[in-house]
Amino acid sequence: MLYRDLDVVQHWTRQAEQGLFEVDDLLGYLAGFSTYAVVGELALGRQLAGSALPKPGFPGQLKLSASRNRRWRAAFHRDCAKQHDIRGDRPRGRRISLDRAWMILIGAARCEICCDAVLLR
Repeated sequence: MLYRDLDVVQHWTRQAEQGLFEVDDLLGYLAGFSTYAVVGELALGRQLAGSALPKPGFPGQLKLSASRNRRWRAAFHRDCAKQHDIRGDRPRGRRISLDRAWMILIGAARCEICCDAVLLR
């Protein structure tokens, strides 16, 4: 069960409709945690109490901006891994950068699949 501040959820829902979001560093989330996740929770979650809340779809604008952002972040981490190689850094630094790049790309692909599923509803 997740408790969310409704004002925060409504704020990020409005932002997502405009294709705007942030990616927060969060322990346990190698690729970061996107603020549009709460929009998905609102759309797909089961409400236990209170008056009925809206069930938003996945905004087309967000699909475009989220995909671009994830691909940029993945390329950034891939380039960091290359720099570790060039400098001859310990393999661990390179591995962390490559792992992060792959996780972001996987996240981008999953996001696009989920977006398509929600948009086609």
